Amino acid sequence: MADEDKEIKKAEKQAKEARGEKAEKAEKEEKKPAKVERRENIVRIAGMDVSGDLNILRALSQVKGLGQRMSVIIGVTACEQLGVPADTKVGSLQETQIDQIERMIAGAERMGLPNWLYNRQGEFASGATKHFVGADLVFDVRQNIEREKTLRSYRGTRHAFGQKVRGQHTRSTGRTGRTMGVAKQKLMPGKAAPGAAATPGAAPAKEEKAGKLTKAAKTAVAGPAAPAAPAKAEAKPAAGKKEEKR
Repeated sequence: MADEDKEIKKAEKQAKEARGEKAEKAEKEEKKPAKVERRENIVRIAGMDVSGDLNILRALSQVKGLGQRMSVIIGVTACEQLGVPADTKVGSLQETQIDQIERMIAGAERMGLPNWLYNRQGEFASGATKHFVGADLVFDVRQNIEREKTLRSYRGTRHAFGQKVRGQHTRSTGRTGRTMGVAKQKLMPGKAAPGAAATPGAAPAKEEKAGKLTKAAKTAVAGPAAPAAPAKAEAKPAAGKKEEKR
């Protein structure tokens, strides 16, 4: 019996020690500050500022030169290489992970994709198939337009005059220059606008049909008739002339 009592006491002691260690660990964990997830509001990818609240696939579609299909292909490949889920916020990625994504974007033509996915197939300078993004794409487009203008091709001429280039209609859209609106005839001084109410002292309006002033309007314009001038005396024959013979 004595040995059994010793074993029971020993087990109870070990249980108390174990409970005390667990309590101490729990207290230490409570005292530790909570781990805050790193999150950037704005992330720069391939020269473009992207919101950090977007996932990787949505963020890549914001880069100039990456369409929806190309952004999905590069995003899925990047997630597999980085070992992160596709719905990961781009603002929570490390700088090394973002650099790896940028290297994949810069070397998109080495991914073995079909040529129709790239935005520069048979480039003019080198004849190679490339995919430009960001500032490189803007510079290449500007160079192509300037070359067309120098050659005075149809496309270059249309670019030079600021007109549509791809055969669109221009009768109702794409108008440039001065706006051709409705020309309104200016009112001459002293004339009332058509349909305006007559005011005392103002010049009366013309009749719509006859195009002549009414009698009352003439009286208002000319004023009261002046008294008739006295009749002139008949002219007397000149003194030096002889009277006509009867």
